[in-house]
Amino acid sequence: MTFERLKSIDKLPLFPLPVVLFPGVPLPLLIFEPRYRQLLADISVGNRLFGLSFFDPESSSTDLPPIGHVGCVAEVTEVQPLPDGRSNIMTVGVIRYHLDSYVDGEILIWLEMLPVLKMNPVMSRNCAALPKLPLRPF
Repeated sequence: MTFERLKSIDKLPLFPLPVVLFPGVPLPLLIFEPRYRQLLADISVGNRLFGLSFFDPESSSTDLPPIGHVGCVAEVTEVQPLPDGRSNIMTVGVIRYHLDSYVDGEILIWLEMLPVLKMNPVMSRNCAALPKLPLRPF
């Protein structure tokens, strides 16, 4: 992932999950909900990026992470479609963001990303050296 690609991005689709993603760390996900199947289809024709924010719906009175929340941009590196329409995907954390505001949408929720920060050179080398991980149904 070249960080030059991120400079022009100010909005990303949001995927709130009860998990924390860090830059340079791989995260396999099983995509099964219709709204996230649509998110995957939308980003697959574009930059393959989405925002992943920690969110525990059981400890919140809203359906979304609060404004001011910090998350991580995720890049989809592999997709394994399953016969029933679900998909196994492999993502890698790219860079942290600060959730600035929401723009209402019919299907997706969008967030504002703060200006790109430089990644630690050691983390950048480690991220580039990550092996491709085989995907298996969960």
